[in-house]
Amino acid sequence: MTVEVIATSGSGCAPGTATVVSNGDDTGFRVRYRDFVAEAGDGAALVDRRKNCQLGVLVTIPDGWTIAIASANYRGRASLRSGATALQRTSYYWQGSSATHRKDATFAGPLNGLWTTWDVAPVLTYAECGSQSVLNVNTELRIDPGTSTGLSTMSMNTTEGDVDTLFNFSLSHC
Repeated sequence: MTVEVIATSGSGCAPGTATVVSNGDDTGFRVRYRDFVAEAGDGAALVDRRKNCQLGVLVTIPDGWTIAIASANYRGRASLRSGATALQRTSYYWQGSSATHRKDATFAGPLNGLWTTWDVAPVLTYAECGSQSVLNVNTELRIDPGTSTGLSTMSMNTTEGDVDTLFNFSLSHC
C-alpha cells in the first residue's frame, strides 16, 4: 500500500508544507505539517485566528483488499492564555463517498505544551476494492482570544518532533 499527497489547499498548508508517510506495515499513515499555526491576541492578525488545511491523499490499495479509516490520533502544541479557547476539527472522507466523518476537540487556557486527541470511527467506510482512492482530509485550527491578554497559539507542526496526525486503517479482503 502506498500513500501520496496529490493536492493541498488552505491557509494552514502552503504547497510543500504537508507530507504523508506510510507506517510501512500497511496499518496506516502519518500526516506531517510545517507552518500550520493559528494565533490570536497581541500582534496577531484577525485572519490568523483560523487556519485550515485540506489534503487529497492518494491511497493505492493492493488487489484483493479494501481499507477504511478505523481511528485517528491528532497531536500538536498549544500556548493558550487564560481566557482563550481553541478548536481542532478534522473531517475526512473517501472521494465519491457521501460518508464524512468529523471530530471536534476543544481546549481552554491556560494550556502550554503538547495536546493530543483520539478519534475512533463509529462506522467503517471502506474504499473500493483493489484501486487507487483519494482520501480527503480537512483539518482546522481556530482560536478565540476571549478575555485573554497576550498571544495564544495552536499548531500541528512537526518541528517539535513527533507532532503529527496518525490515521490507522482497517484492512479487509474483498
